[in-house]
Amino acid sequence: VPTAVRLTEGPLLNKSLYAFESVCKAGASAASFPPYDASLLTRSLQQALGGDALTHALLFVAPNDHEGAKATGQVASMLQRMRTFPLAHSDVVQGLRRRHHAERMYWKTKVPQSNSTYHDTNDGSQSTLALVQKAHELEGKLLQDSIDKSKLKDTIDGHVKALSESRAKVAGLVEAEVGLRKQLLDREREKLSLSKALVDCQLEHSTMLEAVEKDKFDLTTKLLNAENDLLELQMREEQHDTLLRAAQDAAAAATADKKELAIEFVALKANFVAANKALQAKSGKAQQLSVELLTLVNQKTQLAAVRLLMEQKLDES
Repeated sequence: VPTAVRLTEGPLLNKSLYAFESVCKAGASAASFPPYDASLLTRSLQQALGGDALTHALLFVAPNDHEGAKATGQVASMLQRMRTFPLAHSDVVQGLRRRHHAERMYWKTKVPQSNSTYHDTNDGSQSTLALVQKAHELEGKLLQDSIDKSKLKDTIDGHVKALSESRAKVAGLVEAEVGLRKQLLDREREKLSLSKALVDCQLEHSTMLEAVEKDKFDLTTKLLNAENDLLELQMREEQHDTLLRAAQDAAAAATADKKELAIEFVALKANFVAANKALQAKSGKAQQLSVELLTLVNQKTQLAAVRLLMEQKLDES
């Protein structure tokens, strides 16, 4: 963290932040080893900051804090230049790491004990020789550990490289598989669209066939009805012709009958006139006879009345 940024959280947090800045600067540069033991914060983040870890940093910027945003950007730039070394944690690697950590902690506690023993003893020369010999042994062990560690690091780097290549190949295969799956899905979509279009065409064809069959049936029905109507008209025409001929024959017969009836009517009229004349003559005679009969009746009545008067007179006398 730059010194321009004012830190008011307390001395311990300030120390941790400055130590974190030093570790970030050292980790960004390959020439120096990061001072992880400078604070508890950097000691707890030793693996995350340049060790066996795959680290992701999430930084936050406060609004209206330009200096803080600038410092955060500088820290982000340093974190981007830092390198971590994630390992494939097999049982061998885990065992070596545990052994190296235990040995480091052992010598870390052993050296202060040797120093205290050196101050307590009266034989300074022997202690010095023992310490020098012990230091040489420790240096040899450290060199051997460094060699083993470099060999192990080279082996791990080879494995990591092979793993990266395998991951790249697997990623390529996955991408190829994704592309093939995408092409397969596209083909399936095209197949589905073609199937849908085919089904639509079949439905349209079926609809058109049904419409054609319906029109054909309607036309056949209309044609049959027209033929029936034509036959009925022909039959009616024949009936009309028959009736017309019969009417013409009847009219001819009626004309002949009319002529005969006219002749008969003339004869009957002449007979009627003669009979009427005879009837009138007979009627005149009948009237004359009726008059005569009435006259006789009247005379008879008068005679009866005279006779009655005479009988009355005879009775009276």
